[in-house]
Amino acid sequence: ACSLSVCVSNVQSTTDELATDALQRATQHWPSLVATNRSPRRSIKCVLVPASMDGRAVIVKALTHSGEQTDGPRDASAIWRWYMKREEALLGRFESTPPPVRAPRLLASRAGEGLLVLEELEGEPISAKRHERRGLPRVASSTWAALIGAITKLRAFAPGASIAREVEACVPRDPSIERALERRLLEDPYAGLPWLTNGMAQAHAQGLVDDAALALVTAAAP
Repeated sequence: ACSLSVCVSNVQSTTDELATDALQRATQHWPSLVATNRSPRRSIKCVLVPASMDGRAVIVKALTHSGEQTDGPRDASAIWRWYMKREEALLGRFESTPPPVRAPRLLASRAGEGLLVLEELEGEPISAKRHERRGLPRVASSTWAALIGAITKLRAFAPGASIAREVEACVPRDPSIERALERRLLEDPYAGLPWLTNGMAQAHAQGLVDDAALALVTAAAP
């Protein structure tokens, strides 16, 4: 076991190493990328590296080997690459049909190699974590109002359904990806409502949710 300070230091060291590797990979394709002195961020599957390219603030998003241990090396890495190709297609589609809220522009991509270069949007995130266990920081009520307003605009975004269908058509999944997604709970982004109902049924079969919870979801589904 290690002390908290040592563990945090080790995590940051690993993150810095992944960021260095990501930039080295990215600059092979885009030599104008320049590192900044800002700290990178890391998730289980990727590292986000602040950089500049041709004088513009950007984020290099790179898949890492750290996410490949989730379901086995070949299985998980293929899933993450498929998700990145889907992200690439979606952001590319936004160029011709912009969403009603701010979205980063896709400036360069090699999704098949696990690399994207995104425009960096100004502004502070409400949280830098997907699951904030310590509670969200105090933010102004206007921030929450803006967030709710953005969600409302996205739900009313008329071209959204057609864009989703186009992305699904241009980013097909081979059988190995299909099988891998089926083994995950609440994972399939193309499944519509079955994304929830099938996931709950799997969770029920594994004893993760009880009969009452499954009945509530089944009754609510049209």
